Amino acid sequence: MKKIILLSFLITSLSYSQSNKPKLSFGVALGANISFFNTPVSELGYNESLGYSNSARVSAKLDLSTFYKINDYLRLESGLSYVGKGTEYRRPNSSVIIIDQNGSDSGYDKTRFRLDYIEIPVKANINLKKLFKSKNFEQMPIYFNVGLSGGFNIMSDIRYNSYIPGSSSGGVLVNVEESFEVQEFDYAKPFIINSMVGFSYVFKEINKNKFTVGLEYSQSLQNVYEEKDIESSYNYKTKNGSIALSFGFEFY
Repeated sequence: MKKIILLSFLITSLSYSQSNKPKLSFGVALGANISFFNTPVSELGYNESLGYSNSARVSAKLDLSTFYKINDYLRLESGLSYVGKGTEYRRPNSSVIIIDQNGSDSGYDKTRFRLDYIEIPVKANINLKKLFKSKNFEQMPIYFNVGLSGGFNIMSDIRYNSYIPGSSSGGVLVNVEESFEVQEFDYAKPFIINSMVGFSYVFKEINKNKFTVGLEYSQSLQNVYEEKDIESSYNYKTKNGSIALSFGFEFY
């Protein structure tokens, strides 16, 4: 009886796999990543008299992806990503005025903690349109994406900005240019794990090639620095969160 059940299961599985062959597709996406530390770090985060406030680092994100379709409801995603993370501390600099078409504002003294990663994500993409029985679930799907990624740190430093006088524009006004000084801060953990959740939407299809827009939140599950190695009386124990908006192209 067990043999008959097993044979029946194998036949059913084979017939399902023949009629619902998984399909491979590939994608490339480029976007912007807004990243922030979940806990204040260094004297800039703990010494209010310095006048710094916690901001976010804005950087580029590049994704190369492979998608493996299981069925109309679910597909698996993996690939390779480059993403910049970290945070920024800033305070107004009243001696520098930035004037543009929107008016004027003071310049800022900035300190950027930068962490760059190569990540390997593993995600499940759930087709919400199929789940809710939409007619165009295959041509213009909306995916809910959830998974994990392993991040290999490839760069860790701190950048400080300054304003350098340029050519004089007459009177008391002097044109200035912003420049950055880079300081090595090689205390990043070489490998971290991140949780990921987001949505992606196919907003246009041309000859079965799909143009997509995606929104994703990522959260590190470990602290990003090896705090024990940093000689400082201030805290550097922090995780990293980030929000990415990207536009991409998927093809078969």
